Amino acid sequence: MSWNPYKLWKGLKEVGKRLKEKNIDGNMKGEGITKGGLVIFGADGEAKYMYKEDTGEPIDEELFLKAVRAVR
Repeated sequence: MSWNPYKLWKGLKEVGKRLKEKNIDGNMKGEGITKGGLVIFGADGEAKYMYKEDTGEPIDEELFLKAVRAVR
């Protein structure tokens, strides 16, 4: 993470562009610290895949789909 205002602005613009391209509405509500993610569990109840959100970075779709196929 950088505190350089130019890098922050550029990063925010890139995220905004990705959201617009995917037709996703966003807002600026909330504290902005809590992150999301996902967990895929197998039939045995054990976590097989975990993804912790890195704000502004897309999920690795190939790795995610591989995990879903593995637990089918």
